[in-house]
Amino acid sequence: MKVRLELREPGLADDLVDFLRRRECATDHVAAVLEVELPHELNDEAARLELDLLLRVWEALHGGAGVDVVS
Repeated sequence: MKVRLELREPGLADDLVDFLRRRECATDHVAAVLEVELPHELNDEAARLELDLLLRVWEALHGGAGVDVVS
């Protein structure tokens, strides 16, 4: 499952890319959007739950910096 993310603070994009890659997510930075794919063989619902959890952890570590799922 591939998901597109948009950061509310674009200056933090490299940090989020690094965070997700350390958790074995394939992540590409395309213009103002990040494309993320989880490494495991999960069904779409489980993959989305895992990604949501990772994003909440990252947001908490960055003072509530926001990330929006755009697809």
